[in-house]
Amino acid sequence: MSGWHGAVRARRAGACRRLGGLVAIVALATCFTAKAARAEAWISASTLLAQAPPSDERKSFDIPAQPLAGALNAFGRQAGFQVTVDAATTAGVQAREVSGNFTPNEALARLLDDTGITWRFSGARTVVLEKIPAKPGVLTLDPVRVEGKGENAWGPVVGYTASRSATATKTDTPIRDIPQSIQVVPDQVIKDQQAVGIEDAVRNVSGVYRENTFGNTLDRFTLRGFTQRDFLRDGYRDPTSGNRILSGVERVEVLKGPGSILYGRLEPGGVINIVSKRPQETAAYFGELQVGSFDFSRVQVDASGPVTEDKSLLFRFNGAYENSGTFREPSDVNTERVEIAPSLSWRPGKQTYVWLQASYQKSEVLFDRGLVAIGSGVADIPNNRFLGEPGDFLFNEQYGFAGEIIHRFDETWRLRQGFRGNWFNSHDYRAEAAGNVNATTGVLNRRFSMNDNEGFSLMSQTDLLASFATGGVEHEMLAGVDLSRDETGGLNGSNPTLVPINIFSPVYGATPLEITDLARDDRNTTDGLGVYLQDQLTVRDDLKLLLGGRFDAVRYTGRDFLDGETREQSDSAWTPRVGAVYQPNQIVSLYASYSEGFSPVTSGNLAGGEAPKPTTSTQYEAGVKLDLFDGKLSSTLAAFHLTKQNVATADPNDPDFIVQTGEVRSQGFEFDVSGQVLPGWDVIGSYAFIDAEVTEDNTIPVGNRPASVPKHGASLWSVYRLQSSALQGLGFGAGLYYVGRRKGDLSNSFFLPSYIRTDATVFYEQDHWRAGINVKNLFDSDYIAASSGRTRIDPGIPLTVIGSISVRF
Repeated sequence: MSGWHGAVRARRAGACRRLGGLVAIVALATCFTAKAARAEAWISASTLLAQAPPSDERKSFDIPAQPLAGALNAFGRQAGFQVTVDAATTAGVQAREVSGNFTPNEALARLLDDTGITWRFSGARTVVLEKIPAKPGVLTLDPVRVEGKGENAWGPVVGYTASRSATATKTDTPIRDIPQSIQVVPDQVIKDQQAVGIEDAVRNVSGVYRENTFGNTLDRFTLRGFTQRDFLRDGYRDPTSGNRILSGVERVEVLKGPGSILYGRLEPGGVINIVSKRPQETAAYFGELQVGSFDFSRVQVDASGPVTEDKSLLFRFNGAYENSGTFREPSDVNTERVEIAPSLSWRPGKQTYVWLQASYQKSEVLFDRGLVAIGSGVADIPNNRFLGEPGDFLFNEQYGFAGEIIHRFDETWRLRQGFRGNWFNSHDYRAEAAGNVNATTGVLNRRFSMNDNEGFSLMSQTDLLASFATGGVEHEMLAGVDLSRDETGGLNGSNPTLVPINIFSPVYGATPLEITDLARDDRNTTDGLGVYLQDQLTVRDDLKLLLGGRFDAVRYTGRDFLDGETREQSDSAWTPRVGAVYQPNQIVSLYASYSEGFSPVTSGNLAGGEAPKPTTSTQYEAGVKLDLFDGKLSSTLAAFHLTKQNVATADPNDPDFIVQTGEVRSQGFEFDVSGQVLPGWDVIGSYAFIDAEVTEDNTIPVGNRPASVPKHGASLWSVYRLQSSALQGLGFGAGLYYVGRRKGDLSNSFFLPSYIRTDATVFYEQDHWRAGINVKNLFDSDYIAASSGRTRIDPGIPLTVIGSISVRF
């Protein structure tokens, strides 16, 4: 093993030298952009990205009489404005009730009546409040800017309903104006469910199911029937490896369908965007302790506030530490995860906004391939039975940085320069199946295997945005270019000596064996260039169009150090997207769209040695979005028809290679709903019908379904908080998660049974404190979460209890 560890270190040194040059280029571009900034009128990041004039359209407002700060928050949320409030200006000021249909001007006039404060609009969704002089000669206070603690696409969501997103357009856009299905899981849902990992969050979204997790060490899902490999982080492609935890996450957004026009190399089923918490002007501190079943413990902290008195420099620090055992027995490996993410925002000039973030993650987890199949189903053994060796593990360490600079030149033009980088190294060692189990004897042959991998990814993105009107048509134009480099490499090897185990009466303690046979020793580099153009047109108040296109050029170089060969491959493609939204009133949005996708296959090898072909995809989608109860409850019903050519999947004859099916088609419909039904009663729910199958292929039988994709799936989570009486602050809720019968592999040689999982919670909130108990799988049901083959079947968790206590001040 030491010989090939040395080889890895040597290649890492070379990679770091190459990486240094790229980092220098990114740094110079960043400095150049910052120096271009000039100070004119102060403007926030969200305002820099969204500049439409205040609307005179009437909207429904329901703002009870309350302190002005809270009333302004409600106004921002209901009017679609972005509002933050200076405490010194609003302290002790009471706002009157505003209820009915008004324009934003009329609503503000009623809200500020008899407060001694007046207002004026200074830009898109931006309001300036000013004290009214008591009489001539009295000094007027400096204007106070109010910039939205109403929702914006990068900030917090009040309750369960998000009204805005940037994932689908890279601009701050109302979700009802986007001709594509996009679902948001806000921070409040994450807190109520005590969600720890990304899987806990996306189970609330239609058509998203767990897939091959590489021994329960990766986050991987299917969306609309297709495997989703890459994530987005704050709108930038993020090929981070390992399991993602939800520390420092403001919201999780799921964009359905191809996203290639904006992000390039993505799978057609959709993409998950993780939005980070950003620094805040008001000092706030949060700490939480969670303890639970299987020796689970987790602590997380969140601190934010100004660094300088003028609040031009703000900070935020998010961190979490987790340690837990497992329900899989026996195991000598505890899960241990550490994540820290400090960030800064800075306004060096009145027209410029800078955001910087660093991150560090480290984890060690049990490597666990799960259960095995016998015949047409999962072997009849307990879900907690482990078929590896107790010391099997995977270690992963990652470093990252990200940043964004936004500069406004005038009322029309803005420039945004963003970048993201990530470095990782991982190592695993495990006993895993070498062939299928003997159905008669229960003997499963195993071998010891190991991976030693490292790599990095860098991405730079430059966007020019413009807001203007031509002939009565309003435009929000986006033109951009992105450059990326992904480099990965490492070793995979095994010892061919068989180490059998009987799945019905296992005996552990096999002596770990030295790795003798290398199956992989490689270095792979992917360079990408993307150029894209998008226009969001408001033709009329009730008709909005989305037009866009992208050109991608990708070059892949793979070096195989075992045979000395180098594989080079270049691919390019043009991908368009068009869509329309018709809104007959403030409640209903009808939409339709067409989009294409492109993704070169750069991971995995075909058994015959030839280069994989790039995948292409086409989607038609139509649907309706409803905003009910004055926008407090939102829902989306979407129908889609999606095809993908040259689909890469595990080779049924040898899982170390891939095969490409000719075409897979997925069609169906999805329904999502989230928000407030009545005061104190919040819900988030979903249903999906997915008809996915192989429609063309020379190897896989036509009609086979992809693995782990059910035809039917649904979820419903509901929480009620008591609004009055001595028990005010008490809340309770429950959730149901249904996943239908699925095929266990692409060959459809066995199936996974359907299941229903029930979760529940009870909690108490008072002042700055919150304490609660969450129960996952309340009735201790045995179920299978996912599968990628006959010897790679992931069991679901048993009854699990998590207690939590948190404080915020």
